[in-house]
Amino acid sequence: MGHLFFITRVAFLKLQQSLLSSVLAVLVLCAGVSVFFVVLTVLDAASKNPFSDKDERLYSLRLSAWQPDSFGGLGRASSQQKSMLYEHAPVPKQLIWRDALAIFNNNSVWPMSISYLTGAKISREGQTTPPFLVTSRAVTGRFFSMFEVPLLYGASWEERFDRPIAGSMLQDRDTIYPIILSNRLSQQLFKLSNSVGKQLNFSGRRFEVVGVIDEWAPAPKVHDLEAGVFGPADQSFIPFYLAVALELDRWGGVESRPSFPVFSSFDQGLVSDLAWIQFWLELDGKQEKEVFEQWLQGYIDSERKAGRFTYQANFYLDKPSELLVLHSVVGSDLKMMLVVALIFLIICILNFSLIVYSRFSRASSSLGVQLSLGASRSNLFIQQCAEVFLLSTLALCFSAFSTHVLLFVFEGLHASTLSHRLPIKEALFYFFVVLIFIVFCASLLPSIKIMSATASSLLKKEGRYA
Repeated sequence: MGHLFFITRVAFLKLQQSLLSSVLAVLVLCAGVSVFFVVLTVLDAASKNPFSDKDERLYSLRLSAWQPDSFGGLGRASSQQKSMLYEHAPVPKQLIWRDALAIFNNNSVWPMSISYLTGAKISREGQTTPPFLVTSRAVTGRFFSMFEVPLLYGASWEERFDRPIAGSMLQDRDTIYPIILSNRLSQQLFKLSNSVGKQLNFSGRRFEVVGVIDEWAPAPKVHDLEAGVFGPADQSFIPFYLAVALELDRWGGVESRPSFPVFSSFDQGLVSDLAWIQFWLELDGKQEKEVFEQWLQGYIDSERKAGRFTYQANFYLDKPSELLVLHSVVGSDLKMMLVVALIFLIICILNFSLIVYSRFSRASSSLGVQLSLGASRSNLFIQQCAEVFLLSTLALCFSAFSTHVLLFVFEGLHASTLSHRLPIKEALFYFFVVLIFIVFCASLLPSIKIMSATASSLLKKEGRYA
């Protein structure tokens, strides 16, 4: 134990003697390790499925509602050519208003949810401070149970709000509508977590808080990847049909075709073929899925008889894991970033090794004296490794701090919350592997010199490195 303490103390003294090169070595290694672990964390988070436990039950519905004529430039194409194009044409990842409304309203057997991202100005009832913009996800009530949204207080709204809103209710300006807040927004508005029963103004209307959820930010945002893989956490939730009745703008992704006209009003967008609604359903088992597929095929056939689908319309039920692949969440760009980060880490390790070797070369005269006085080469090698190990450990400690800082910057730039981090055991394993690799690389050149050089050859360099 005393020998180990002595070696560590000598290593500290050597670091203090050449403080500038020590700081430089730590910074170089810290930069490489931090960048590598930030990219690794983002890649690891993107490759995770936050709803893996419900991957065999949750499905996102896609329907090829766009006719071949909507792709443009098909005026002279034959029916066969149009049919071939339609068969291989891209299917929108979201549903149009007409299909989402028909499928949702004609089903009560399976849990379903339709949603879209919107937002408006919000303020506390009777508050003198100016209102501010917040995001709001317009959903139907089953959304919270399907995605296991953690409700801290209260509950979802009444079932009557999951049906089209009557015009008389909208005309009455004193009508109070339900809203669910995030815990953070509840704290910001009312300075407390349990704000159930409190009233506020949202988009010029009176709302009452019926529930407060805990911080909920799945990463990736599988429930709405059109709004961004690492998008910001939803701040509030309102009934879907209420948001449509209030004509709250779409803040999320809207899929269109070049031939579609530009719409100037919200109502025109409802009767168009714009795809902007996320449709999710929960099916318990393969048999239940087959029953729903048969029902959906019946719906498509009825629409074809009405003259709408002139060609074969395809539909797809995508699991959360399949949806991640469909949106290329872990795309080639992210994988290339990991390769670049790994190359940068290797370059930093090589520079770290050269700095260590330079420090060692400048102390060659001292090493020659120790060899002349009978010091063993193994002890000198252990001392050299202790110095490298100490430098590497300091660099990795600073890297752990800088990695968290860079992740915080990443979240700020992307207005997101990375709820996923590398598990502590996994992170420690990676750090340990990197540490061993660094010590090996940085000690390789000095150890070769220790084992091959003679005391006289090292003493000859005294004048050169004095």
